[in-house]
Amino acid sequence: MSPSAPPTGHSNNAIQSSARRPTLKDVLPYLYLLRVSWISVSFVIALVLAALFSSLQSILEGAFDLTPHQIFWVTFAACLCGVTIAVAASLVLEYGPLRFANRPPLEERTVRLRRYIWLSCACVLLTVMPILLLVRRTNSFSAYTVALWSLLGLLPFFAVAAIAYFGWKIPGDPFLKWLISLLSWSPEGYLDSSGKGLLPGHAFALVWAFVFLVFHSLVGTVSFWFGQLRNVPTLIFVLGMISVTCWFFSGLAFFFDRFRIPVLVPFFLIVGFAGLWQDSDHFFSVHEGQIPSINPGEILDPTVSPTPILIATSGGRIHAEAWTVQVLTALDARFPEFSKSIRLISAVSGGSVGAMQYVEGRYGEWWNQCSSANPKENCFQELVRVSTESSLEYVGWGLVYPDVVRSLFPPLVPRRLDRGYGLETAWTEAWQRPNTLTGTMTDWMKELRDRRKPAVVFNSTLVETGDRVIFANFDFDDSGKPSPLGTTPPITFRKLFPNQKNNVLVRTAVRLSAAFPYVSPVARSEEDLPPRLRYHFADGGYYDNYGVLSAVNFIDEGLRENKPNNKKILLIGIRDFKGEGGPRAAKGSQGWFQQLRAPVATLLHVRDTAQRNRNQTDVELLRQALSRLGVDLVSAIFEYPDADTPLSWHLTSEQKSQISADWKAEFVNGVGSEQVRIVEDFLNTKR
Repeated sequence: MSPSAPPTGHSNNAIQSSARRPTLKDVLPYLYLLRVSWISVSFVIALVLAALFSSLQSILEGAFDLTPHQIFWVTFAACLCGVTIAVAASLVLEYGPLRFANRPPLEERTVRLRRYIWLSCACVLLTVMPILLLVRRTNSFSAYTVALWSLLGLLPFFAVAAIAYFGWKIPGDPFLKWLISLLSWSPEGYLDSSGKGLLPGHAFALVWAFVFLVFHSLVGTVSFWFGQLRNVPTLIFVLGMISVTCWFFSGLAFFFDRFRIPVLVPFFLIVGFAGLWQDSDHFFSVHEGQIPSINPGEILDPTVSPTPILIATSGGRIHAEAWTVQVLTALDARFPEFSKSIRLISAVSGGSVGAMQYVEGRYGEWWNQCSSANPKENCFQELVRVSTESSLEYVGWGLVYPDVVRSLFPPLVPRRLDRGYGLETAWTEAWQRPNTLTGTMTDWMKELRDRRKPAVVFNSTLVETGDRVIFANFDFDDSGKPSPLGTTPPITFRKLFPNQKNNVLVRTAVRLSAAFPYVSPVARSEEDLPPRLRYHFADGGYYDNYGVLSAVNFIDEGLRENKPNNKKILLIGIRDFKGEGGPRAAKGSQGWFQQLRAPVATLLHVRDTAQRNRNQTDVELLRQALSRLGVDLVSAIFEYPDADTPLSWHLTSEQKSQISADWKAEFVNGVGSEQVRIVEDFLNTKR
């Protein structure tokens, strides 16, 4: 695609005669003109620094947890990203004088070419080295291992560079007539002096962009369709996104800077127009499934379970998922009657994922097959493994591929494909077996009626109203009959849409309960509903991050039907992080920066503190109210012994093993063993 015209449209003599050393006045404008390139490099470096030193460490560090062969692919992707940034910068340096000042470059062409080579090397190093250094620190790899796999990663990079170079040498003007015609009304910096050929730098940039986009598209498409997303490092998606963003904004900036139009103006026009399209929203699938329901009174029937156990498990991303399964499997392994006594699991966010995985495994066909062929301990360990499998790669894929395309060209993406669907896929593929997590909430309702599963509540929040809404395999009574405690039952998904499709896959219900801000999108039903019913569902932790309120509602309604038969109820609280004993230590004066961050920081901090204190108060008031009715409420708290837990959807090997180690240290050999004893005493209660 290489045209034969000189790169600038001026004779070599003219360039030679004008060659001189640039002054500060010549250089300063390029700090602005090159803003996209240096912002891109700075973003890579800032990402590494944030993963090392900032409060975002617990969110970002999982992306740098790699295996040796993944270092190979990350090095390859980082090199492509670095060269992309360098090519974008070189175009501005080479053709900026023509585009913005109507004059040729000030220096000789040989000097400029050497500079572009050094620029490419610098961009590659600034992109690759910080990432590799953090990868080594995160994984404790030897310098030899990192160096070996990173050097091997250069091989495909050089192959791609060679393909781009030889593609550039192929005459391509016949294929670019439409582009040349489009640029002819503003040819400065794009076309040669004849106005009929593209300048060589732009021709190479087009070839490089084409080769990169082919690779980028293949990674996303092949890994998804062949179920290999878990093996693709999240960093590849991040680096690909940085490269695509650099191309996009560099192209806009080079064109519009000549007219003094800020690059964000056309960007927001494009995104704003796309946002008017209904399909740019996020949706979840709904199904038919109207069947007779079951209520808490039937579930708490003492003839079914004389020792009813209710569980409330908190949010906290994948660590909450893993901790929930760790607690449940450990208690299940110790007390044979534990699983049969569970009548309700009320879960939020990451706890919802853990509850789903535990119930799917422990009460399904998989358990019968596993426990008949293996010791039960092996089956429990498999449940723990499933709960610790990473979902971060799936979120990265959904964000970089379907969600980016949706934000620009909504009709090109099927409604169901987004990063939320990626999360559902991750939870399903974690089982490494077919026909897993294919059931709907109605299916689980049938199994509850047949006494084959416990009641489950996946708590969510309505964006439009702030109300708590639950996805449950039972229904609360909304007849208005007085209940012993007088609580107001939550809105159920089935009652929210009584005349519409109101059945969802269990994994979809969990995703809507675990819609952590920006990781999983808030979504609405794909059914064509009236505007007043187009509710969006957000993370349940906005309203109650501990799942206690739904458990209180469940007890209240259950006792209305069974008063005074249930004499004793065990409420187990599973919390993903240890509460502070008092106010945290202040960080001292932070100047006027504190005034900027204070409102948001206060909002975030008060959510956990207020909810924790409110739930403790609710449980105590519930205990007192039940005591007056002759019912003894016993509570046990299984709180993770560390206040700082990962907020990512990825756990490192060290973090996975730490969860099991902390359980043994705290609840087998430590002070938490008292909580285990409470469960044991309750299950040994004679009726």
